[in-house]
Amino acid sequence: MNEFAGNRIAEIRSRIDEIDDGLVRLFEQRLSLVEMIAREKKKGNLPVGDPAREGEIVARLTAGRPETVAEPVRGLFAAIFDLSRAYQAKLLECRA
Repeated sequence: MNEFAGNRIAEIRSRIDEIDDGLVRLFEQRLSLVEMIAREKKKGNLPVGDPAREGEIVARLTAGRPETVAEPVRGLFAAIFDLSRAYQAKLLECRA
């Protein structure tokens, strides 16, 4: 790899690092809200999973996007939903 390409890659990776840091901050905020949802679900004796809501989110986030973007967004949110459900379940069992 030549020096110019190496510098350019390092610059791009630095920008990716900044985005990753922001994603983690936003995910922490999301988990805080997931905790609030878990408490409300417990009060209402509701199940942790809500497939209809998950479908609405994915539809909203993929609408109008090319399939090359929509497909990874679906994968990303499948992982986020899995993590969120596991987090809610853990919180609910700890408080049971």
